[in-house]
Amino acid sequence: MRFVAEQPILARAIQIPSRIVSPQNTLPALAGVLVEARGGEVRISATDLTSLIETRLPANVEAEGSVIIPAQTFSDLIQRIPTADVRVDSDDQRGQVVVHYGRNRATLQGMAARDMPTFPAQESTQGDFTLEPGVLPRLARQTLFACARDESRPILKGVHIALGEGKIVMVSTDGTRLSQAWAPVPDLRSDPVNFVVAAKGLQEAARLSGSEGVTITVGPKQIRFSTEAGAITTLLLEGRFPDYQRVLPDGFVAELTVDTGKFRGAIERVNLIIHRDHAAAIRVKHQPGTMELSSEAMDVGQAYEMLDVMSTGEDLELSFNPSLLLDGVKSMESDETVFEFSGLQSPARLREKDSSHYFHIVLPLRQLV
Repeated sequence: MRFVAEQPILARAIQIPSRIVSPQNTLPALAGVLVEARGGEVRISATDLTSLIETRLPANVEAEGSVIIPAQTFSDLIQRIPTADVRVDSDDQRGQVVVHYGRNRATLQGMAARDMPTFPAQESTQGDFTLEPGVLPRLARQTLFACARDESRPILKGVHIALGEGKIVMVSTDGTRLSQAWAPVPDLRSDPVNFVVAAKGLQEAARLSGSEGVTITVGPKQIRFSTEAGAITTLLLEGRFPDYQRVLPDGFVAELTVDTGKFRGAIERVNLIIHRDHAAAIRVKHQPGTMELSSEAMDVGQAYEMLDVMSTGEDLELSFNPSLLLDGVKSMESDETVFEFSGLQSPARLREKDSSHYFHIVLPLRQLV
């Protein structure tokens, strides 16, 4: 294989697939990127066996071929090359790669392309649709943080996606909180489709999308996100996502409207007192027109903040995990947040005042009443 490419374009193209590469892979080939030169372009791809990321770039291909190159070293090298053009030569059978830049060169020991595990091809599709620029990053940002981290329920390490009725709905939960975000997609008028995408795959798809639109193709076992910058195909998670509709509150006994920035700042300051104690809680007290936040930690001190709010309903005092509460407030994009309580031991809801596209459910900590 031999090709010449522009250094800035090649550098950007390598970075995208390299993000899913881990140097600690049990299979040595998975620590590399597969570089294929065909026609007038170069395709660079990498897989962790659950996702496949690929990018393409124009190049002057002098000899077609393919080879696996160590991802981290190759990426770091290309980022630091000062010349405008880079020539890459490889002995495809031995896996040896020589990178030429100006009068200089670097030799990397790679592997033959045949050593790269084959990622399953998409057998069939259930249709595709396009999201406008910025939509996928927003949906991911408002749901990914609520996915489970432990392995006890693998299905909760993904985001449930429902397509149909003119919209896309994403839901995530770890059992103590739940986030739901949606966006209109007028072309989605077919029968509803539901599936679960691993958090890592969705995160990389959102990063790939950036400020571009993204085309999504859904199959029975895979989902593919395609942009001008590249594409990621990821396997869907197997298992049954819990019936989250059962835990959504159907009524509220109190409703508070508060400035989002002031609310976030108050939580962050009150949390400073107790952030080292993972079992500590923030107390939230509602009285007409005010919301009080407080915390206390032995050997550290106390914190108290009062916020003016527009409110209706009962006086209440509840305790919340500060991290869960703060994550929910951080995900708000509107200037004002509506904080709704359904009872002392029942789920509370955070939502954007000027938009119905997102809400976050968080459980209060159990307390004696």
